[in-house]
Amino acid sequence: MSGLGEIAAHFVRARALRPLFRSSDRPFLTLVSYDPSSPFPLAPPRRPSPSSYHKSECAYAGQTSSWTGHDCSLRTCPTGDDPYTDGADEQQSVNCSATAGTYSLSFRDEMSGDIAWDATAATIATTLQVMSTIGNVTVEFFDSLLGGCAAENTVYVTFKSDMGDLPTMVPSTASLTGGTGIIVSEVVKGSKENLECGGLGMCNPEEGVCECFDGYSSTNGYGVGGDRGDCGAVA
Repeated sequence: MSGLGEIAAHFVRARALRPLFRSSDRPFLTLVSYDPSSPFPLAPPRRPSPSSYHKSECAYAGQTSSWTGHDCSLRTCPTGDDPYTDGADEQQSVNCSATAGTYSLSFRDEMSGDIAWDATAATIATTLQVMSTIGNVTVEFFDSLLGGCAAENTVYVTFKSDMGDLPTMVPSTASLTGGTGIIVSEVVKGSKENLECGGLGMCNPEEGVCECFDGYSSTNGYGVGGDRGDCGAVA
């Protein structure tokens, strides 16, 4: 077949493929492959497997983890708890034994700032809440008269706005002295749902915002009105 004939044949095959594409498939056009040795040189696009929709890949592509989709062009929407079901906040204990130095806590691959061995509950809470991977927490001491790293004491961290069963914080204790270190344990397994739009709205992936169903609005993470962006507040 002549060069012009091959081009014409490829054009006809390409037009034959057009009905396979819907408007929603347009981003996948870049995945069409061309193999002149194949009897069907213009192969139809192949939709990526679900495993390719990973937030870390979008971050690697130059986007933040709030982006998703095969080409990181779609926004994720806020998540929240279903107000019609019961659930518990995740609570973790920090047992620290030291008499000097500092430590830090890692959560979802982000490390906190330094926490002094004798830091107050309020200081620990503030340090954790500065992290981008943690929302609102409360911090309490088993014995408020003892320091946080007293061997007889326990520090309790309750996650108030991060839903579901959460990963355990990982301590870094290289700068602590005079004790046996830190053990972090799960005390209460978080059981609140972490549903897109709280299960009471639809996600707009182009804007990354929830469009709440009638009668529902955004919460503050505690079930009442606020700016979290989910739809778990009952109007």
